[in-house]
Formats: sequence, C-alpha cells, structure tokens
Amino acid sequence: LRELNIKTNLEEVVRKVVRTGGSIVITGNAGDGKTHAIRLMEKELKDADVVTDASELTYPIILQRWQEARDLKRPFCIAINEGPLVDLVRQYRASHPWLEGVREQLLKVVSYQPLEHEFDEEGENFKPTPGDTVIIDLSHRQVLSDQLVGSMITKLTDDTWYEGCASCPASRDCAVTYNRRMLREELPRSRMIKILTSAGRKGRKVTF
Repeated sequence: LRELNIKTNLEEVVRKVVRTGGSIVITGNAGDGKTHAIRLMEKELKDADVVTDASELTYPIILQRWQEARDLKRPFCIAINEGPLVDLVRQYRASHPWLEGVREQLLKVVSYQPLEHEFDEEGENFKPTPGDTVIIDLSHRQVLSDQLVGSMITKLTDDTWYEGCASCPASRDCAVTYNRRMLREELPRSRMIKILTSAGRKGRKVTF
C-alpha cells in the first residue's frame, strides 16, 4: 500500500489530533479510501483505539469503545461511511451528549479544509483543540488538484515499476513504454495535468 500511496496532509492532520488526545472520524462515501488511509497511518495511530471498518461492528460496541477511549483520554479513530455516522449520532446523542459536537461538525460543510492545503480559514497551520473530535470527510477531497495529479504521474512513471521492460522483446513497440516516456516529458505531462485538473474544476468525481 505504501508503495502506491500518494502523500497528502492527511497524515499530518491525524498526527496532530492524536498528539492532543483527540478523536479522528474519517468519513465519506464508499470507495473514498477511508480504510486505506487508516491502514497507511499505523505509525501515527499506534497509541489510539482504531476501528478500521465501522460496518463490522454494531453501534453499541462502537460507542462503548469510543466512550472508553474518551474516559481514558486516549485517542480514538474510526473509518465510517457518512450515512451510518449520521444514523449513529441521531440515535445516540441523547445518551452520549458529546456526540452533539460531531453533529455540529457534520452540519458545518463550509468549515471543511481541503487536505491538499496546509492552512486553516485564518491562514494558520491546523491546530486541534486537545481532546476534541475532528471529522475528516474524504468525499470533499479534491483528488484532481495540480499537486496530486502531478504526484500521481510521477509515481506511475517511476523506474521502479518498469525494471523488466529493458529486457522485454516487445518494449520497442509497447504502448505502455511509449506513453510512460511521453508523460515524463514536460509538455505532455503539463497537458495531462491540465486536462485532469480541468475535469476536477467541472465537478467530476474521481476516486483511486
């Protein structure tokens, strides 16, 4: 997973929240990469109680683990689809008043900060409040940003993935070899980045 991963600011956000003893809720739609993200952050989450996939547990068990983590002032992290998260909050906020803070964050869509940027709304680095719950909604992530598209092209055309091509008898006429070579040149690379980022600005939804 790490070899294919494109690094974003997600790891830094999670690291800061965990250091303050807070909770991380990674939500979004199916296929947005929630479980993938958590598995890649084992180092950052080694001191936290982690629920990699909320669909494998019942709401009472999730809340029991979350409450115990809060009582022990231990970081808690969960990957959960947005629909089930809303249902959990709706059903249990009366018995767990602290879920009201989660509900308020879900309603504040305008407060979302893209992970490809390093600053919050005041122009300063993200600084979590100790003990707070921070919701990261991956459905809002702009995958087709200049930075991420460029990183993807660099990753996918790296020599590491093509070590056997030099000895391949078909490499001379191989479309993969040709396309890779072209995407490593500045003009074709910049044009591909422009095409993909334009799709992103038009609201195209892409997951990897």
